[in-house]
This record gives sequence, structure tokens and C-alpha cells, in this order.
Amino acid sequence: MLLHPRRRDYLKEIVNGDESWMLHVNHKQRCQYVPHDEIPSRQPKSELHQWGLLCWWDSKGMLYFECPAEDTTVTAESSQLQSLVDVIWRRRPHRNNVCLLHDIARPHVAKLSR
Repeated sequence: MLLHPRRRDYLKEIVNGDESWMLHVNHKQRCQYVPHDEIPSRQPKSELHQWGLLCWWDSKGMLYFECPAEDTTVTAESSQLQSLVDVIWRRRPHRNNVCLLHDIARPHVAKLSR
């Protein structure tokens, strides 16, 4: 915005990326048929599963998202960025300039300003 004050289409060039954590619970309740005088057996509750969601979008909508497996850690984003480039070329073929805006700050680690 400050570099190109006369251009009005700069928002179309921005591709925003963010990662988030989601909790997933898959409750499966099974019916039990027991006689009137018996107590049904107890079923343990399923545990919470934490999934990561990595998504990229622009001014027209969602471009690419990925949910890595629960036991994997994202250390390098080169394969994800290559997939994003392929999606941008396929969905927005006439776009020449792309500005990636990725928020990599971890809010639970950030210190409060004094």
C-alpha cells in the first residue's frame, strides 16, 4: 500500500496463510440391549484428538488447505508451498504477482507489552 499508492488492485495479490489447531472427538455410541434386571456395561469415553489445519486464501476465497497427520510435525513448508503454487496457477491463471502473507507468530508464547 505504501509502495504503490496509486494501485487499487494490490489486495488481489495478497495470499494469506495461517495455521490453527482443532480438537476432534469422534463419539460412537453403541446400543446395548440388556434384560430389565441387568446393568449395562460402561463404555470409556474417546479421547480428544488434536489436528493441525494449514490453510491459504486470497480475496476471492480459499485456495488450499491441508490437515497433516496427528503424529507429524511441520518443520518445512516447501512441499506445501509448491502445492500452493500449483493451485494458484490452476485457479488464478492470469495472476502475475503474488504476495504471501503468513502469520507465524505463536500467540501463546508472545509476551505482553508493558
